Amino acid sequence: MSNLVRFEIKKFCNRKKNLLSIIVFILLVIVFITLNLNLENKLKKSEKTSIDLEIESVESALSNVEVELIRLPDNENLEKIKINYKEQLNLLKNIKGSYESGNFNEYLQYKIQLDEKLLSDIESESVISPQNPEEIKQSIEINKLLLEKNIEPIYTSVSMEGFNFIKLLLNNPISIVIVILIIILSADVMSSEFDSNTYKLLFTQPISKMKILLSKVIAILIMVNSTLFGVITISFCVLGVVNGFGSINYPIQFYNNNIIEYISIGEFILFEIVLFIIVTVFISILSVTISSFSKSTSNSISTTIILVVSAYMISNKGFLSNLSHLNPFVYFDISNVLQGNLAISYGNVNINFKFGVLVLGLSTIIFLIANVFLFKKNNISK
Repeated sequence: MSNLVRFEIKKFCNRKKNLLSIIVFILLVIVFITLNLNLENKLKKSEKTSIDLEIESVESALSNVEVELIRLPDNENLEKIKINYKEQLNLLKNIKGSYESGNFNEYLQYKIQLDEKLLSDIESESVISPQNPEEIKQSIEINKLLLEKNIEPIYTSVSMEGFNFIKLLLNNPISIVIVILIIILSADVMSSEFDSNTYKLLFTQPISKMKILLSKVIAILIMVNSTLFGVITISFCVLGVVNGFGSINYPIQFYNNNIIEYISIGEFILFEIVLFIIVTVFISILSVTISSFSKSTSNSISTTIILVVSAYMISNKGFLSNLSHLNPFVYFDISNVLQGNLAISYGNVNINFKFGVLVLGLSTIIFLIANVFLFKKNNISK
């Protein structure tokens, strides 16, 4: 069996299509990193501008209130509004000063105070704000955790620090690119035998069909995971050296038992990797299954891509959302699954890590058993 696996690995490495696909994927990862680095730089520049504009807006509003107080000197409501604006202006100026000086501890303290003040004003209905109170509460909670752990805040939606890079990579749209790469690498393991007309020689050997199939499956799983983790590891190391690895204790939102909590990014990545491995195994087995019953490589790859991408797109539309936790294609957006974003958007509390492992695992086993059974029964050597 080990000799068969080694032989299949050699065949995998000798296919030019596989090498080209891996190079294209590496280039896409580089583009992904470059785009996010540019976005991060733009966000850093725009934050200061945003603070300045907010200060100008509050100063203008304060000036108008002071004019009104000259006209109505005994108006208590105007006096309260004036005090409110002065407190807000003072906090904004402190935030600007700490941001410019790079003192992130002071920045977090003032940001928490400003958000708590805004939340209090919204709840007391003294101000009308377009900001969602729940989002403000989440911001306060995260900033308090950062302050407590003495961690510098980052733009988690774009930051290319090492740990955050892994978190972002295993999510849409890169996740679907990874899925397509897996299909391209694995959906021709049997159909290529027909394309090259080597299937006759293969099936005349004194080797059982089950061993032939399992050796191909094992080889594909080894090469697919080695390729993907190799690219991710190298990118992580390069970004860590150039851009910093970031804090492994950075708090990240995690969805667990219908509750949003915060865990370290290190723990979050471990959950991501577990789900990622199961996704790669599921897609690989599905691709090999389709390849086993196709006598053309192009048909095998195109059929698998169309099937998987269509199922993924339909899943994203939220059809049968109450049963979506039983759909293995829902769990391709790994980061969104773990953070609870999909559970919220689908209105299905069961879309979580535990169900992802269970559904993907069972689906993989079902496809593998069906493939082995049908492959043994199908007389494809004729």
